[in-house]
Amino acid sequence: MFTQTHQIAGITFHTQAETTFPFQDAFARFQTDAHLSDVRCHAHTISLDTSVMFPMLLPQTWQSSNQARTSPLLRSPLVQHRLLASLNQPEQNRVELRDWAVTLFDFARREVALFHTSEHQEFLAQCYVGPSLFAPFLPTFAAMMLHSSAVVVGQVAALFLAPDEGGKTTVARTAPHDAILCDDQNVIRKTGNAFVVHSTPWGLHHAGPRSAPLGGMFFLEKAERFELIPLKRTEAMARIWDDHANFHAVLPKHLRVRAFDLVCDACRAVPTYRLRFPKEQVDWGAIDAAMKMPASNSTVRIPGVT
Repeated sequence: MFTQTHQIAGITFHTQAETTFPFQDAFARFQTDAHLSDVRCHAHTISLDTSVMFPMLLPQTWQSSNQARTSPLLRSPLVQHRLLASLNQPEQNRVELRDWAVTLFDFARREVALFHTSEHQEFLAQCYVGPSLFAPFLPTFAAMMLHSSAVVVGQVAALFLAPDEGGKTTVARTAPHDAILCDDQNVIRKTGNAFVVHSTPWGLHHAGPRSAPLGGMFFLEKAERFELIPLKRTEAMARIWDDHANFHAVLPKHLRVRAFDLVCDACRAVPTYRLRFPKEQVDWGAIDAAMKMPASNSTVRIPGVT
């Protein structure tokens, strides 16, 4: 059995799996010797030997699910045992069903169990400590993972949000040397009335376990010339919430409410902008000036910037 413990955004994540972890270098700086863990992940490889499979037993509410009816993993005695046990606290448990994997989130115990077929063992090894398993537990710790790049400008972090191929890494690469926190996934965590941005291992470029106060949020748009356009906080809230629906969809109601409050509070705490930019041309001086503006920036115009 393979075990490893990492600390990300001050939160300790313990992984136990039946295969070695493939990205040792990327996660090496986040490893910790802490004996107590905040979140635990158990990954199980299931051999689909029909001689030891049970008849499929499903809760009535799952009967209409095509994935539930066809997933061979649901015939595994181990999977069935864990699923049936989770029914004792249905409001604290969530299940994700795929043809090749079953993921069970237990929010009361802060544990996630991942069951997958042996045929997908190498592929799923990439996910043992991954955003999809780690992020759902973050609202418990007043934190949320955002699909973003983060760069330290002055003494604060500029957070750049965009979908895949939206320019997050492109913008980050134009930053001054050693300014990047992470170019794909960052955690914002609330402390008092302020937010801190924490790097994660999930990116092509990251600074190890580093953090900086959140200074501003910028929603990226590719364009012919550089522009900063103030964005109303309500629109910023809606964009973040909608763009991270796959994350908060798995949350039980009380944690979904907490995650929504975190998004709203973050957008109230710092100025928010649309950032339009051509490739490789980013005005870091303008970004620095924009983050020094009041958080309620819906009518603010920065000299020299739209």
